[in-house]
Amino acid sequence: MTKKKTEILQCGARVKTVIGEIEAMIVAVSLTGKNNSSVEYRISYFVNGKREAEWVYEMEVTPHQENKRKPGFRQAEERSDRLLTNGEDKD
Repeated sequence: MTKKKTEILQCGARVKTVIGEIEAMIVAVSLTGKNNSSVEYRISYFVNGKREAEWVYEMEVTPHQENKRKPGFRQAEERSDRLLTNGEDKD
């Protein structure tokens, strides 16, 4: 019996909590258990203008559609036509 490989969301990914549908961002990932079988995420979110952070299990959050992008650097032709040079816009 083989277990389905868990896809791990990266830090910076936007998620929603299953209960309460709170929009949050992943700020840390913790892999625990035998063969890293348990994934926990530290999420950061705002409530009434105050920043909060909590640890949640992977089944307590769902990723936003915008996170479905291959990790890593993109080639220049895949980016927008705006390129940066030394921190300044290049026309």
